[in-house]
Amino acid sequence: MDYKETLNLPRTGFPMRANLPVKEKEILKEWAEGSGIYSDILNARADAPSFILHDGPPYANGQIHMGHALNKTLKDFVLKYKALKGFRVPYIPGWDCHGLPIELGVSKEYKDMGLSVAEFRHKCRNSALKFVEKQAKDFKRLGIFGDWDSPYLTIQPEYEAGVLEIFKSLVLGGYIFKQKKPVYWCPGCETALAEAEIEYDDHTSPSIYVKFEDKSENGTYYVIWTTTPWTLPANVAIALHPDFTYVKVGVMGEKWIVGEPLLSDMMDDLGISEYKILEKYKGSDLERKVALHPFIEDRESLIVLADYVTDDAGTGCVHTAPGHGQDDYVTGLRYGLPILNPVDDSGRYTDEFAAMKGVHVFDANDAVVELLRKKNALIKVSSISHSYPHCWRCKKPVIFRATEQWFVKIDNDGLRGRILDRIKETKWIPEWGENRITAMVQDRPDWCISRQRSWGVPITMFYCPECGEYAIEEDIMERAVRFVEKNGSDGWFTHDEDAILGELNRCPGCGSKGLKKDMNILDVWFESGSSYKSVVSRRKDLGFPADLYLEGSDQHRGWFNSSITLSTAENGSAPFKQVLTHGFIVDGQGRKMSKSLGNGLEPQDIIGKYGADVLRLWVASENYRNDMPISEEIVARVAEAYRRIRNTFRFMLGVVADFNPDKDAVPFDDMPEIDRYMTIKLAELVKYVETAYEEYEFHKVYHSIHNFCSVKLSSFYLDGSKSALYADGRDWISRRSTLTVIWKTLTSLVKMVSPIMPFTAHEIWEHLKEKTELEKNIHLSLWPEMERHVDEPLTADWTKLEELREDMKKVLEAERSAGIIGHSLDARLIVYSEDESEAAFLKKHLDDIKRINIVSEVAFEHVENMTACDKHERIMVFAEKSVHGKCERCWEYSESVGDDEKRPELCSRCINVLDGEGR
Repeated sequence: MDYKETLNLPRTGFPMRANLPVKEKEILKEWAEGSGIYSDILNARADAPSFILHDGPPYANGQIHMGHALNKTLKDFVLKYKALKGFRVPYIPGWDCHGLPIELGVSKEYKDMGLSVAEFRHKCRNSALKFVEKQAKDFKRLGIFGDWDSPYLTIQPEYEAGVLEIFKSLVLGGYIFKQKKPVYWCPGCETALAEAEIEYDDHTSPSIYVKFEDKSENGTYYVIWTTTPWTLPANVAIALHPDFTYVKVGVMGEKWIVGEPLLSDMMDDLGISEYKILEKYKGSDLERKVALHPFIEDRESLIVLADYVTDDAGTGCVHTAPGHGQDDYVTGLRYGLPILNPVDDSGRYTDEFAAMKGVHVFDANDAVVELLRKKNALIKVSSISHSYPHCWRCKKPVIFRATEQWFVKIDNDGLRGRILDRIKETKWIPEWGENRITAMVQDRPDWCISRQRSWGVPITMFYCPECGEYAIEEDIMERAVRFVEKNGSDGWFTHDEDAILGELNRCPGCGSKGLKKDMNILDVWFESGSSYKSVVSRRKDLGFPADLYLEGSDQHRGWFNSSITLSTAENGSAPFKQVLTHGFIVDGQGRKMSKSLGNGLEPQDIIGKYGADVLRLWVASENYRNDMPISEEIVARVAEAYRRIRNTFRFMLGVVADFNPDKDAVPFDDMPEIDRYMTIKLAELVKYVETAYEEYEFHKVYHSIHNFCSVKLSSFYLDGSKSALYADGRDWISRRSTLTVIWKTLTSLVKMVSPIMPFTAHEIWEHLKEKTELEKNIHLSLWPEMERHVDEPLTADWTKLEELREDMKKVLEAERSAGIIGHSLDARLIVYSEDESEAAFLKKHLDDIKRINIVSEVAFEHVENMTACDKHERIMVFAEKSVHGKCERCWEYSESVGDDEKRPELCSRCINVLDGEGR
């Protein structure tokens, strides 16, 4: 007789092969039905407290890349978990639709077409909206829940009005000023840059020593050292340290003045061994002496004092050009020096340095060096490779250049100190984020917020052509804000001053009519940093301050910095309670992803091959606090981990096919020890995973659940439970108790993994709903509630049994390798101990040892050649092939096989099942 039909074998429609790339698209259609899953979740939590995660806006240019996928997925983990915990979690995705990346893309596409500003802005708008649509589609494909029908865009008039309201508030508060001062300038992009838009990379520059002759003493020279020869046309001074000792040195028939601490190193670098110290001075003794410019006639170079002069490099005499450096600029103001800037927007010399007019400054270094050589002012030239500022967009070297710009005064009304206080009040994750942003705020100069571009929010200021003053009047600024709110920022460029101001178009200072618009735009970081007002404070679903900002670690100098600066200046408070930062994606060898290396992976390709849940599982598997490696091999490993987790779920779904949790569940106190132990361990797992989610440690969620599925469940509990599940009577308490544990484990695990694997969790939930009344969607459910049972003696016993099992597996494997047994059910396991307490322990748990080792029999007796256990040396183990008959139904060997004359092929347990005898 074939007894297979009498067994309780697993039955489930949940497929082993996930086929996620296809299945996930079907689930997305389900989520879009009716009002949509996002609205359903919000409605289900309508009266619950809110958790606000404010989305930092990515640029609306290009397809999403792995960095986007990482960022949005981490945010989704947080929000899906918070929803499980009963919070209302509105999520308004956003896009930064202004800025240089979009403008450069459009400029390249429509080059040489002679577009007007209005036409150009129209092209930029269309480009941004096109990529918003593309990126939104990819984010939804990742399973990200949010208000995709109503995102915030920085080109929305209401958003722009919020930006300008902050600008107005800061102007009236005395934080905004306009001044000619040196700023980072990108000649390639032809715009000023803020410090947040600067990256550092290696750059090779000339390294030169130059002589400036003392005006009052022929043959005596101040020697400077510089790596920017192109800035020498703007030189107006030489800075010395007031407290350094300077020496006049006789060398090669000339007299050189240099800092004494640097003399020896300088001479070594120049290869000069013969020189003589003639005189010594304090730096302060030389103040306001005058040197002659080495190649510009009638130009003098004043000797000035500055504390920033160092004694670790150079000559102690610092070339000073106030138009090309921040320290130089401050020194120039103190001494009333001219702020020269003989360089135009594209980085070429102007009429102010007619000798090289039209030459790009980075091409001019060699020409300047040659000019110095002709003037006998060059001592030595060589090359030096050093870290140099580059534009974060075009990746080209930048220059310091004095131009008229708008700034936020960081020290106005103690703003810097107040920002630092707000930083301390914020929770930074990881903790080192606090030190990083603190250092940036402590050292940052005034914030240059103006840009000389066309695509952005205009600086809505008006100046008077007659008196040259700006109209800093609240009613005028308010009129401009309301105009933009009604017409959008495009209106600033298409309407004249009368259309914007109406009767207010009059200078409040001199009274003349005809104010003129400022045509600069705001720094894009000012725009995005204003989102706390334009979005968080104004969207009905949100509220200020946000609970969490979550972005890459580069935003300490970017969005986090601009947001807390503006919010502190306007409101006196930070816009966030917590800030979480993640690292960047690198390849399997730790290298930055790049097209030139060919090591990039695209999220669309991973999703197309493996599915979004596998990509999300990779995000969860890595510690985002560090840089995160990814490669084809790594993704394949994660896919294999996904397969193991899925198969664990599939097995559990299969065995609960005939289990009704409302009728068949067994109370904890009536369960066998192993089931009580697993219930306790499940509760511990739920608590551990909950803590990991609360602390945003998603890698701990992944590793604990993966380990529980593959070790505690599959290997330890489920495999050992198959005998009871398959062969025991359908309603026997032994089987129902095991199924009770499996049901609790299954329903708890699917909830715990749902933030990470939302598609798979949805699929599993659909099968669970067939068994009992559950929420219509897994993402409408709540975090698993587990009754906490404490039984320390039981836990200690079963921890010990798990440890013993590892040694017993080794003994069984040795018998299998020797060909004595095949399957573990072929074996008879013998345990023994001469220690009374250990012997009692073993005798108590003989049936448990049989179950967890999946053997047919366990006996307590002493035989030859027993093996001592590693962790419990007083316990001995031995394995041999069972001598009993094999039951044809359960495949276990039992001495009861053959006892029944009618069914000699069955064991007594299986006969009882077939005869309907309960147990």
